[in-house]
Amino acid sequence: MNRVCIQSYVPSVHTYLGIDLLLPEDMERGRLYPLLVLLHGRGEGRDKWANKVYLEDTVDEKKILIAMPQGNQSGFVNLVSGERWGDFLNHELPGLLAGWFPIRKDREGRGVLGVDTGGYGALRAVSGYALRGAVDPVRDLGELYEKGYRPDPGVLFGPREDLPGNGYPALEEREGIYDGAGSLREKMQAALRDMVERGGALEWY
Repeated sequence: MNRVCIQSYVPSVHTYLGIDLLLPEDMERGRLYPLLVLLHGRGEGRDKWANKVYLEDTVDEKKILIAMPQGNQSGFVNLVSGERWGDFLNHELPGLLAGWFPIRKDREGRGVLGVDTGGYGALRAVSGYALRGAVDPVRDLGELYEKGYRPDPGVLFGPREDLPGNGYPALEEREGIYDGAGSLREKMQAALRDMVERGGALEWY
C-alpha cells in the first residue's frame, strides 16, 4: 500500500484542506479504481480511521483507493455560514482526486463511510455515491445544541428549530447504519468490511 498526503485549496469551503489517500501497491496502467471516502466526526481529524482500523489489506487485496479528507467541524454538509462541505464531498473531492489519480468517475464506483457527525454527512451524500454508510452517526444535529459543541452549532447550521428547513433533517433510514454491540473500533472495522463487500456487488473489484 502507498500513502499520499495532499494539501489543496478547495473553493467550496474557501480554504486549504488536507486529504490522505491510500493506493494499492501494484496499480495497473490504464485501469480505473473505485474510491472509498472515510469521514471523521466532531473534534477529530482525517487520521481517525487510520488510527482505529487496519486499512492496508483492504486497499491491496481489493484494489480500491481510500481517501480521508479533513472536514473540521462541518459534518460534511453545506453550512448556513456559507461553506459548502456537502458540495465538496459529493462533487469537488471526487473530481479533484480523479484529476490526479486513476479513479472511476461513475457514481457506482464510489462509496462513503463516516463516523459520528461524519456519519450524518455520509448518509446525506446522496448524489455522489452509490454506497453510503455510518458508524454511530449523529442522527439529529439538534443533539449538538445540548452538548457544548464548538463552534456554536447555531453559527454552522442555524437556529435549532430551523434545522429541517435549512436542509438538516433527522436521519430516518436504517440501511447502512452500524451501531450494534462492540467497541467503536470493532464497529468501524465491521462497517468497513461490509462496505467493501457491498462494493463487490457493484463490481468494484
